[in-house]
Amino acid sequence: MPPKKQPHPSNQYSIPHRPPRPQPSPAPKLLPSNSSSQTKSKQSTASKTNNPIPSTSSQP
Repeated sequence: MPPKKQPHPSNQYSIPHRPPRPQPSPAPKLLPSNSSSQTKSKQSTASKTNNPIPSTSSQP
């Protein structure tokens, strides 16, 4: 019984804490790098969507 309660809390903490950190880190770094060339194609769509641009434009 006790060994089953330990793995649960330890797994719940390592799962939610790990994914949120590694994702936001590589995302901002890859965006500004590749986004520089995609910004032109995204800008044309920004006038129609006005959603993806503000979120990506405010990051870099």
